Amino acid sequence: MERLSFYPAVLALATDEPPLTVSSAKTAGITGACSQTMTASERKATVGKSATYVRFKFMANTSQPSLDVKPRQSLRPNNFDVIRLAAALQVVLFHGLEHLGIGQLEESWICQVLKCFPGVPIFFVISGFLVSASYQRSSSLKSYSINRFLRIYPGLWVCFLLSILSVLLLKPEVFQATSIPKFGAWVLAQLTLFQFYNPEFLRDYGVGVLNGSLWTIPVELQFYVALPIFYWLIGNVAKGKKFIPFKGMLAAIFLFLIFNQMLYVLLLQYRGAIWHKLLASCMLPHFWLFLVGVLIQQNFHAIRWLFCGRFLIPWILLHGAFVLLADALGAPIGTEFPFPLLGISLAGTTMAFAYTMPTIADKL
Repeated sequence: MERLSFYPAVLALATDEPPLTVSSAKTAGITGACSQTMTASERKATVGKSATYVRFKFMANTSQPSLDVKPRQSLRPNNFDVIRLAAALQVVLFHGLEHLGIGQLEESWICQVLKCFPGVPIFFVISGFLVSASYQRSSSLKSYSINRFLRIYPGLWVCFLLSILSVLLLKPEVFQATSIPKFGAWVLAQLTLFQFYNPEFLRDYGVGVLNGSLWTIPVELQFYVALPIFYWLIGNVAKGKKFIPFKGMLAAIFLFLIFNQMLYVLLLQYRGAIWHKLLASCMLPHFWLFLVGVLIQQNFHAIRWLFCGRFLIPWILLHGAFVLLADALGAPIGTEFPFPLLGISLAGTTMAFAYTMPTIADKL
């Protein structure tokens, strides 16, 4: 069952897991299958150990069982809702400081700390973690696509209508000064795949961009489309199994990380160029963060202990050490082009917070 939430910057999926069941045999000599539903105590113990489904299949008149092991784990409870709210507020804060002309407040110690936890990369990592889990649970590509459509577009269209209403109430002459074809092209772009398109007639409204945070919507949509293709190209989707080999995941993360860093270097030389803006608004420089989330999700049953309970403080300390290292090297901090080690430690810190006291979100 999906929990729908929306923020114009970046969207990610929060999901509940299906009920846990286990098939087992009391002795190897039994003919047939013995299936039972887990009791409350068994369920708690199994989830606590990152549950592994073990199904023994017995053939008639055969004493040797065949073993079919399927690693599965519950992704709930977690604090992802709280993390996404905090990441959204971080983005709003720094955009607000910039647009309101009070950027000097960024020098305060609290802003310097918050800058070390940039909202957009956090959203991308969470999205990779949860969307890949959703895809692996989907019964078909059609059901996955429908879920992704419902995840993005209803909230996006409501957001767009509210943005239109704000212009009509505050400065209606903005729309009166443009032609119907230009206005229609802009509306079509905002309601489909090109939210980063910002025409000239909006330059006199607000900061010149009606809703700049929507540039991440096309990136997220590209993630959704690329994920099944990625599984098909380097993963295993045969017989209903959806899994990407560990080495393949690491190689892909490394390649897209290189592209991210190359684009950052080009940013220093070609800031403002149209082609650079288009590249920065596509998924390619950001896909490595998404894949880090996918990698964690696929191996969560084995590495969950790295993020649960007492491991939040070590991750924060590690992230702080990488921040100091990045600062010493003059590397970027607090952007969508993070220093590579910062991206890794930020992902680990995010997951550790999600699974340390994981009922915080339910209590708020």
